[in-house]
Amino acid sequence: MNETLYKHVKTQRGLTHSYYFSPLTAGKQVLLFYHGFPSSSDTWREQVSFFKPLVYGFVVPDMLGYGDTDKPTDPKLYIGTGLAQDVADIFAAEGLTQVIAIGHDWGSYLVSRLLNSHSSRVAACAFVGLGYLAPDSSYRYAVTHPEFTIQMVGYDNTAYVRFFIQPDAAEIIEKNARA
Repeated sequence: MNETLYKHVKTQRGLTHSYYFSPLTAGKQVLLFYHGFPSSSDTWREQVSFFKPLVYGFVVPDMLGYGDTDKPTDPKLYIGTGLAQDVADIFAAEGLTQVIAIGHDWGSYLVSRLLNSHSSRVAACAFVGLGYLAPDSSYRYAVTHPEFTIQMVGYDNTAYVRFFIQPDAAEIIEKNARA
């Protein structure tokens, strides 16, 4: 994606978000692409390349904690309703009333919260790799009770969450990262 089309906005919560923006062309919708973990807005470069000739507009944010967006350490700032408000603030900065929201992985979580908090802003949505997650869904239970996901999918697909919150996780990751 063209780096010159990245913008920054400070949200009502005082957080700076980086996002790729290409304005709406008459008669088409704006596509919001929300990336998953661990990734950035660049994940969507192929999709943007595909849809750009079809004259869609785009908002492709770096989620909070990723890319050039702020990386606060307070976990309360990552609550879904706040993240949805941040996206609504990006829409306001760009004069957007509605988007087609597409989320991948944890981006699906944010599209879910956007639907809950700002449904009038979503003309349609798509979920990739993870479906709609209702507020206070069973996912929290799945993280704390791995037998739940083992029974559902055949393995503990939430083990990484418990690993990342360990005090030495960053050190272990750095020590084992491949150059």
